Amino acid sequence: MDDGETETKRDRLLNRKDAAAYLTDLGLEMAAQTLARKFHEGCGPLCTHVGDRAMYWRRHLDDYFKEHLSAPRRSSSEPRVAAYAAEQDNRAPSPLPASLSKPRGPQSKLRRPRQLAPASMPLPF
Repeated sequence: MDDGETETKRDRLLNRKDAAAYLTDLGLEMAAQTLARKFHEGCGPLCTHVGDRAMYWRRHLDDYFKEHLSAPRRSSSEPRVAAYAAEQDNRAPSPLPASLSKPRGPQSKLRRPRQLAPASMPLPF
């Protein structure tokens, strides 16, 4: 068996529950419902469908885990840098991907701040 066949056998499709368990085993605690929400928001690992079932390739889960892994730090005062960015350019911070640079989901609809009465106006009570 050559390396390509071994790699293909190792990279298999996982359903959402198994994908969440796989990420949790790697150290990134994740529930199946969280994966579903992240898919809906467009900020989770790459997902494919078999019929109507969401499925995840193991290599995409590994990539997603690596994106959330920081380079080692000596102190909490040091900025967090993605591990893969630290290897590439000697600890220079990498820009956020477009999908993470703006808020998504229900939290992204910011409400206008409530107008407070000026100090000179009497209170209604």
